[in-house]
Amino acid sequence: MSNAAPRKEIYTYQAPWTIFAMSWSQRLDSNTQFRLAAGSYVEQYSNSVQIIKRTYGTSSHEGRFYKACEFEHPYPCTKILWSPDQSQGGRDILATSGDYLRIWNLSDDGSQRGTLIPKKEALLNNVSNPVFLHIFHFYTSKTCNIELLGASCVKSKIKIASIAHR
Repeated sequence: MSNAAPRKEIYTYQAPWTIFAMSWSQRLDSNTQFRLAAGSYVEQYSNSVQIIKRTYGTSSHEGRFYKACEFEHPYPCTKILWSPDQSQGGRDILATSGDYLRIWNLSDDGSQRGTLIPKKEALLNNVSNPVFLHIFHFYTSKTCNIELLGASCVKSKIKIASIAHR
């Protein structure tokens, strides 16, 4: 055991666009720690979300961030949230809001480079009465089912969606 005092570290990542929404991953397993989802703000329909990860090791690249994946997102994300971590090895879920609420599943691409493959799992909207979803929140209590997603929308309605079987 080392007696060295913890050191303060500063990391920098320069996104290629203005960042409008961000969220830190809460997973505890070592290969998914220090991940940040960042959503762009570009004044056009096509925007992006990047998943940024920290490098590890003893080389000169230690303590740097790199882009693990990037995917298109219609309009800027108004909010991004990771699913709360309950156990190691579970699905890696990310939710984004904008014109609709989108649920993404991120998986390792198997290349051993730490890059990810995003897959859109669900697109949630209110077709009978179009409402834009702006704010949503994952339930974070250990007693709650993390497969439930609560969302509030412009007209002050709360929606609860099950993402367990999507």
